[in-house]
Order: sequence, then C-alpha cells, then structure tokens
Amino acid sequence: MGYTILKQEPGLYDATKFYMEMICDTDADKEDIVTTNLLTGSKVFIPYTNETFYWAENAWVIPGTYVAMVTFTPESDTVDVNDTVALACATSGASIYYTTDGTTPTAESTLYESAISITATTTIKAIAIKDGSNNSTITSETYTVITCAAPVAAPVAGEVDYNDTITLTTATAGADIYYTTNGSTPTSGSTKYTTPIAITADTTIKAIAIKDGCIDSTVLTSAYTLPDVATPTATPIAGEVDYNDTIALACATEGASIYYTTNGDTPTSGSTLYETPIAITTNTTIKAIAIKAQMGDSDVLTAEYTLPYVATPEAAPAAGEVTNPTDVTLSCATEGATIYYTTNGDTPTTGSTEYTTAITITTATTIKAIAAKTQMNNSEVLTAAYTVAE
Repeated sequence: MGYTILKQEPGLYDATKFYMEMICDTDADKEDIVTTNLLTGSKVFIPYTNETFYWAENAWVIPGTYVAMVTFTPESDTVDVNDTVALACATSGASIYYTTDGTTPTAESTLYESAISITATTTIKAIAIKDGSNNSTITSETYTVITCAAPVAAPVAGEVDYNDTITLTTATAGADIYYTTNGSTPTSGSTKYTTPIAITADTTIKAIAIKDGCIDSTVLTSAYTLPDVATPTATPIAGEVDYNDTIALACATEGASIYYTTNGDTPTSGSTLYETPIAITTNTTIKAIAIKAQMGDSDVLTAEYTLPYVATPEAAPAAGEVTNPTDVTLSCATEGATIYYTTNGDTPTTGSTEYTTAITITTATTIKAIAAKTQMNNSEVLTAAYTVAE
C-alpha cells in the first residue's frame, strides 16, 4: 500500500485527538484504507484527486467546512436534581439542537435556547447546524441524579407485641425520612421521623426518604399487627340441645373478656359480657368475641343451637281415595304433643283447629296438620289429600 503521512497534529476538530493527513498513491490504496480501517482510533485525512476524506463516528466522510462540535458545561457527571447543563458551539451563528430521549438529534429536534434542567438521570445528545456548512458531529454527555434509598423498617412488617417500636433508616447519608400511619402517601409535609414508632394497634407505616439535590425515594409500606386474642369456644358445640340446656363459653387467652349476642348482631365490647352459661329456651345463634387490652380482638365465634322437633303427625287411613263417609284419625309419636289442623288449604299453626276427634270425610278434602309441644319446635306439616269414591 502506498501513502505519505504529511502531518500529525492535534486540535483540528477535537483538541484531545491527533489527526493524520495522508496522500494515497492510487485509488486502490485509498480503498484499502477505507475497508481495513487502517488507522482506526484516529481521524484520517486523505487528500486525493482534490477530495479529502476523514474518519469520524465510524464512517468516512468528505468534509467541506464543518461546524464545531457542541460542548457541555459541566461534562458528564453526577449532579443534583434541577442542576442545569449549558450547551455551546465555537462556530459563530450556529444553532444547537438536542434530544434527551436517546434519539439522534436533527434540525427537527429541540432548539437549544437556555440551560437544560436535569430532573432525572439523563443523556443529552446535541448537534450544531449552520446554513452553508456541514453539521457538526454529534456529541453526548450523561448526567446522573442520585435517587434516595428507600427507607428500611426494623423489625420488618408482621406481628409485633403491644408497644414494640419500629426503627426507620435509609442508606442515603443526610436524607430525612417522613412517614404516615393513616394510609396516606407520605410527603415532605408528613411527620418527620426522629424516634422509633411505638405500635399500640394494628398499624401500616408508609415512609419516604428525601434529600435536597436528590430524587425522592420510593415509598416503603410496612404493616404491623398485634397478636389476636384466641377465638372463644362453646360447650356443647353447635347443634340440637334440649330446652334450657346451657352453653358455656371459654377463651384460651388468659385475662380475655368474652362478649356475645343472640340476636344475630356482630358482637363488640358493647355487647353482653359473658359471665355465666347461656340457657337455650328457643332456637338460638350465639355470636361471641374475646377482647383483651393490648391485643387484637379475636375472630367471631358463631354457634347455632336448635331445640328438638316434635314428630310429624300421621293420618289413618293414609291419603288417597276413600268411601263416603270415612273417619280420618290423626296421631303424633311425641308424647304430650297437641295436633292442630286445617281443611281449607291454609298452613296450620297453634291458632288453627285443635284435633280432638276423628275428621269425617264426605267430599274431596285436604288435611294439613302440625304437632306442637312446649320446649320443642313445632313439627313439620302433614299434608293428606282425600277423594271420595263414587
């Protein structure tokens, strides 16, 4: 390959690099330089048949008059939030265009008019353009803004004892921590953390770290619960009991008080305080909670109790076709039960006709009957339909 190095000097386009101007003996020599990147790492000027080539941004170009590259003040650095970066070009009359989204700047990009405020880690790419001149090469600088480290809570979220304290810290030196316990998002207007936070009820702490010149941290959310009182137990357990049987309530948490309802309401500390076993005189649902200071209320116990049911009445003869007249007798297997009946289709109650003697069937008739006894549930309804043979 034939070429002659005419000079090697700094500062033609970039004061930090050397530029070598070369004359190639033949077109083939010039092509060899282009294809083999003979002098990669330097910008190379090759005058040949009145053309000058140079290596810039990984490509060979033919320069005419080039606008000076854009300079940045300060150069790439870690900066405070809202610090500004000034752009400049040594070519008089050149306009600067820039981007901050990673795209290549062109004459369609944002025109530089005033210093650029840095509010997050940002890469600025810039080009200088002037009519009648070749555009400058693209230059870029990256500016890093520190984000405060998110607060850390010790102990971590979970169950704690009454009056345990929570310590908040951040790895960012000089940052202040602000927090809330009411569910709202913390800001610099929230409570400033200065001492550990005592937990006296179920509590969710939300905290943020803030420092001048830094981006606010992400929000820490840490939920704490006090131990719950054990759920009350009932003896006997839910089910069928005899009239006036009693239900005893207990709690495994020592010192806890039990409160209960029998009207379906959810119990609270304002409900009836359990002191003695509860007598069951009708179908009853007991709901109970256990409460103790400095602990979470227990879950609600729900226990349903029913009294025994009177046996369903029986009819003889059984429902169906009968002769005219036929006497139908009603009976109940529960000793001492009273039977009530209707023949007009109504559902019988204890206010219906009391059965005392056989019911004579002379026409199509439907008998409906129940049996009732004090301290027991009424029976299910007997329905017996009769038709008369012609």
